Amino acid sequence: MSLISSARRFSAPAVAAVVLAAFLVSCASSPSPHHPAAAPAGTGIKPAPPTQGRGRAVEPLPKGWTAGSASVKVLRGGADASYRVGDGPWRPLLEGQMLHEGDALRTGADVICDMTLRQNGPVIRVVPETTLRFERLRFKQTNKQVIPETILALEAGRIQGSVGGLPDGSVFLVKLPNGMAQVFSQPAAGSR
Repeated sequence: MSLISSARRFSAPAVAAVVLAAFLVSCASSPSPHHPAAAPAGTGIKPAPPTQGRGRAVEPLPKGWTAGSASVKVLRGGADASYRVGDGPWRPLLEGQMLHEGDALRTGADVICDMTLRQNGPVIRVVPETTLRFERLRFKQTNKQVIPETILALEAGRIQGSVGGLPDGSVFLVKLPNGMAQVFSQPAAGSR
């Protein structure tokens, strides 16, 4: 994919701007089938673990990794917002709701939802008529920094966000029905 191969040639702020623009890309207005668990070839990302029951991962996280979460900070514009755990039933979404790896949310025609991904990165805005699944929300704490691994699957609609500097080894990926957008960390100038 040209976005990924060319992203390695630009500075971190330029890549963040490209990814922010990709966030604003409108996807199909009707929900699409779930994306396959495997990440696109060449990303170095292992497939998501299998789920069962309430939709939580049944395989333990890799050694040293901690489960992350997302929190609904602001919900406005109506009552037509819902979430589900794994493939479970849709339930009403409320401010303060915590979502985890494998969970999904959807917004109705007049709903805007602002969320923080906590240790996994930025604040994102989920705009009306969007379905978003949190495929991966995990992080590793080192002596010096938190290294997040965030994979969001935008199944329909749009999200908006701004990704700041990412530590080396971080993953921030948004899967789209017809592709993906990924933020890469770049070494500081002169460090090569």
